[in-house]
Amino acid sequence: MWVYRGNVRDDRPAVAYHRYCRTRNTDELKDFAKDFSGVIVSDGYASYHKLETDWPENITVAGC
Repeated sequence: MWVYRGNVRDDRPAVAYHRYCRTRNTDELKDFAKDFSGVIVSDGYASYHKLETDWPENITVAGC
C-alpha cells in the first residue's frame, strides 16, 4: 500500500491512499509522483532517492 501525507492548504494534513501494489517497485512511485515537484521526507527507502536522481530539477529527498 502506497500512502502519502502532505499539507494541501491552511496547514491541514492530507492523506492519500494511492493503491495496493504487489511490489515496492520504483515504477509504482514514479507513476504517482510524475507531476510532483518539491521535497519528499521519507525513510531511507531507495526508490525515493531514485526519484531524486532521475528528476533532480523537481524532487529533493530529505530524511525523516
